[in-house]
Amino acid sequence: MGSSYKVKDYGGLYIDATGAKWNWFSKDTGGGPIQFVMEMEGKNWVDAVYTLLGTEKSDFTPRPEPIDDEKGPFVLPDKNDTYKHVIAYLIQSRGIDKEVVYDFISQDKLYENTHRRCVFVGYDEKHEPKYASVRSTNTRGNCYRGDVKNSDKAFPFSYEGSSTTVCVFESPIDLMSYLTLLKYHGIKSLEHHMIALGGVAERALDYYLKLHPEINR
Repeated sequence: MGSSYKVKDYGGLYIDATGAKWNWFSKDTGGGPIQFVMEMEGKNWVDAVYTLLGTEKSDFTPRPEPIDDEKGPFVLPDKNDTYKHVIAYLIQSRGIDKEVVYDFISQDKLYENTHRRCVFVGYDEKHEPKYASVRSTNTRGNCYRGDVKNSDKAFPFSYEGSSTTVCVFESPIDLMSYLTLLKYHGIKSLEHHMIALGGVAERALDYYLKLHPEINR
């Protein structure tokens, strides 16, 4: 059948010439190499993978996770002697509420570095900085966005709440924009916890939930 091979005595079992896929028409099933081993040897997905790797479970050694200590120390960027560029960018260009901006500044979660960029800081339970993301304040030309070297994304930029709900955002500015919208609509009691993942990874959420076991939604 075209570029496929029919397996004798298996009633409509065809294997693609590349070996990458197969179809067993009489059973209305098919797939790739893993599914083939599962079907022919009656194995589950995990055991089929080990079979294709040519090893047993007890012999398989996964690649070790990188050790954080090997990354080197985390050091926050130097502070500028002013906040005016950060304040102008967030309030005037991004429309963030003034009180929201000043609140994060007062908590040392937001400042301006010597390159006139926003620095958003995440802390551990001892209030030691462990993570920081940087964003340019310019509104024209190239815009820089990135994490400070050796940042640990498990410790998010956050707004500490008092309820049993946590709101999750991709970036610090998204979080601050949400707080601004709440204030705009007259919601003065901001009880929910809020965190910015610094992307889409879930490590920050996992850490925050362990730190706040009362959160249930």
